[in-house]
Amino acid sequence: EFRRCSSDLAAIAKIDQVLREDPDILEAHNIMGNLLTKEGQLNEAVEAYQEALARDPEYKPALFGLALAYQELGRPKDADATPGRAGRPRPRGIWYAEHGVSWVRAK
Repeated sequence: EFRRCSSDLAAIAKIDQVLREDPDILEAHNIMGNLLTKEGQLNEAVEAYQEALARDPEYKPALFGLALAYQELGRPKDADATPGRAGRPRPRGIWYAEHGVSWVRAK
């Protein structure tokens, strides 16, 4: 089940709560990275993507997000060095949001 959050900051708070309860949820780390990227908190986004990749080094959504965050940080060499990326553009449909609305999975 998914619930609509009133803002990205509300979604970040909810996902943070979920991750405190179960830090092994890959999707939650990835969504956190997406939200933080959208909010311009790029260093924190990198950390969120790296948390997902520490649990599954081949998790493609986090690989794409990490490369995008590196690119936004002005680190194109790190972006291109992200495994499986080779400078490819971010595919559509990876983001957690549609039409500016944030969604998180409810328990």
